[in-house]
Amino acid sequence: MAFTPDGASLFAVTKTGSILHWSVHTGALRQKIAAGALVRGRIFALSGGRLLYHTSAGIPRIARQEGGAPIRDLGDLRRDGILAVDRAEELAATFTLKLIRLADGKPRGAIKESGRTLLAIAHDAVALSARGLLAAGGWADGTLRVFSVASAQRLAMLRPHAGLVTSVAFSPDGRLLATGGQDGAVHVWEVDRLLAGGPPGR
Repeated sequence: MAFTPDGASLFAVTKTGSILHWSVHTGALRQKIAAGALVRGRIFALSGGRLLYHTSAGIPRIARQEGGAPIRDLGDLRRDGILAVDRAEELAATFTLKLIRLADGKPRGAIKESGRTLLAIAHDAVALSARGLLAAGGWADGTLRVFSVASAQRLAMLRPHAGLVTSVAFSPDGRLLATGGQDGAVHVWEVDRLLAGGPPGR
């Protein structure tokens, strides 16, 4: 599900691959969009009246919120998928921590360690900071890793959870980073403290 940036509308993908669009203020269903190709996975409501979703063929697509007309496709991600978009809507991060430019779908690079592309095992456990400067990923072994988007250098790694990290999120201003785990714990860090090796703030 995804709210529009102004909070006025909510979008969701149905089991049959259509998109539902509700008014948040009235609760009324505004439209049911048959997007021309079945939709799967996450959906993002972008500024400018646009949606970002994956077709059933694994193609990330930007389309219009009203009517669902396609604007552009962003390449073939059948073995991957977009899990996060930065607040400026310039970059998207995928399940394997590849970075894609939303303007044209071209690769911006990939986060790697020891020459191998990293796989963030946990569904939804990838996040980009507000200005797209940092990428964070959670792993099945309970580790959280934070990287510089510009250099792909790992800036921090720690194990806050006993088991799978199930979710990772930056606050809108980029100052806080939260993780949730299969162990039922939620941790929140001040990003500056985390990068300096400090404990979670709460």
